[in-house]
Amino acid sequence: QISVMEHRAVDLEEEIPPRPTYEDSDPLWTKKNGPKQQRRNMIFMLVLAVIFTCIVLGIMIPLVVRIQKVPESVIIMIGDGFGPASVTMARVCANRTLNLDKIMVGTVITRSASSDVTDSAAGATAYSCGKKSFNGGIAVDADGNPCGTVLEAAKKIGKSVGVVATSRVTHATPAAFSSHSVNRDYEEFIAAQQIEKDIDIIFGGGLKFFTNRTDGINLLDRAREKGYKILLTRSDLQGMDTSSGKYLGLFAWDHLEYSIDRNRTGLDQPTLLEMSEKALQLLSMNKKGYMLMIEGSRIDMAGHNNDAAGELGDILAYDDTIGFVQNWVNTHDSTLMISTADHETGGLTLGRNSPGPIYPPYTWDYAKINEISCSTYLMATYIVTDSKVFNESAVVPVMMDCAKMTVNQNITDQFSSVVAPLISIPSISVGAVRERLAREIGNYIGQQTYIGWTTWGHTGVDVNLYADGWNSGTIRGNYDNTRIGEIVAEVLEVDVTSITQELKSFQPCPQLDSQGRCFWFPH
Repeated sequence: QISVMEHRAVDLEEEIPPRPTYEDSDPLWTKKNGPKQQRRNMIFMLVLAVIFTCIVLGIMIPLVVRIQKVPESVIIMIGDGFGPASVTMARVCANRTLNLDKIMVGTVITRSASSDVTDSAAGATAYSCGKKSFNGGIAVDADGNPCGTVLEAAKKIGKSVGVVATSRVTHATPAAFSSHSVNRDYEEFIAAQQIEKDIDIIFGGGLKFFTNRTDGINLLDRAREKGYKILLTRSDLQGMDTSSGKYLGLFAWDHLEYSIDRNRTGLDQPTLLEMSEKALQLLSMNKKGYMLMIEGSRIDMAGHNNDAAGELGDILAYDDTIGFVQNWVNTHDSTLMISTADHETGGLTLGRNSPGPIYPPYTWDYAKINEISCSTYLMATYIVTDSKVFNESAVVPVMMDCAKMTVNQNITDQFSSVVAPLISIPSISVGAVRERLAREIGNYIGQQTYIGWTTWGHTGVDVNLYADGWNSGTIRGNYDNTRIGEIVAEVLEVDVTSITQELKSFQPCPQLDSQGRCFWFPH
């Protein structure tokens, strides 16, 4: 006898058939084609599909990009003489974060081929040609041979090009993008080249080198023959047609006014921002892209005069333009903005020794700087007459009106003693006398505000580098100045070397001696 449970176990054994082996099953049910293998096969096929898709996309996407992408454009902005200490001064005086502060990406080494302290000509040539030049050289290499510029190369492939400056357009920086000369002082020679380069926009000052020339040629007539429309005032600029055409805007006989002086002089001159806005509106009409150089030129000239307030005014005007261009590059495809300086000017320090043996305070008086309403050059213009006479009685009221500073007879005598030797020399111009006085006034203001200056010239410090817009994330670190020129050429996809080859027969010197040698002296 068996128990009920045992009987039930026997029944279960009879009810549950043995599990079939692969060999006993359907022929398709094999070890090579089982459930696990089927899953493996499915995964394998998915991987193949992904790889195939990636290969196809890898081929097609570049083709689509090449067909549909917007041609690259570059806006290179140069704050002439704009050093790191000047950035701090502007930020503190303005009591705000600068537009520049948001896009700082590195620093730039500024030395030239001939000196560890560059001038603007060699500094700008590094940016325009991607090559070192000697101080004074305009778009020529260290041997004095013309080098192709990014502006010329961009024009050659059909892009629109332009230069905007608050200096004379023949001055070192705009000249280095638009001409070639072994000497930056050959400004008539530079002006004649600029007209022939077919540059779409030329905005700045320097009318005298186009109309009051030693060769008697009126280059405005030649410009009109070349298809240029001439603009001479801010009102002309505001009325320009930005849909097409070429424009030569010469808004001052010499340099444009310092920003700080505009309200006092009342001249009908456009601002850097206004010129830049019109230039971009016109250049951006070209579907092949464009290249624009914008220079805040007068930052440098205020630095040469050790003029803190004058420099501040033009720095803030430059920063306003930076803000506009930032917005522009972030709302226009494939447009890169780079901003830097060619060098630092003046050796500005925010802190200075006290007169005598007193230990200096750890401060500088930005509030007094903010009270100043004239450049030191304009103050000097009020004091030294057009007939080159030092007007002693003007010193006290001018210093009070422009600088809100009370000066005594000792300061008046100090100013007089500086310019008296220059006034007595017939060959010294009234402008040179005023510049010397402007520097003395700048030094006096520096003493009162604890701002120091080490030179009337340039210094060799690295300058700040800023970038925004298309592909700006790849620009980081410390660069030699020539690398900036190379980056611009790479982004624009232009060949400056071919332009250099084309320029081999060009003589970048208007004056040769009896032996056919050029009057140029690297220094």
